[in-house]
Amino acid sequence: LQVNHIIVCGHTDCGGIRALATGIDAGREPHIAEWLAQVRPIWEATGTEELTPDARHLEVVRRSALQQRENLHSYPVVAAALEAGVLELHAWLLDLQNGELQAYDDGSQGWTALQ
Repeated sequence: LQVNHIIVCGHTDCGGIRALATGIDAGREPHIAEWLAQVRPIWEATGTEELTPDARHLEVVRRSALQQRENLHSYPVVAAALEAGVLELHAWLLDLQNGELQAYDDGSQGWTALQ
């Protein structure tokens, strides 16, 4: 890879994740439909009872970024670089409303604003 960091960055108001609620024409948008198939389990596992639609959307965006970061472990070159200690994986979130960039902190298991 010859890189020291990989950043998976999700963003608020994601049209793809909004399409989970409204549906998508898989014939017209096959690549988006394929990506949504990977995110759908996250959408379904994120409860609707206790969250507003906007809060659910944000939570799905966050969980999706974390899941995609985790999926990178399945690539042998990434796993080898992680094992060698020469690569770090990050999950970030860009808030399109205010421009704030947040990073997931594995220690606290929470999202914090980057300065």
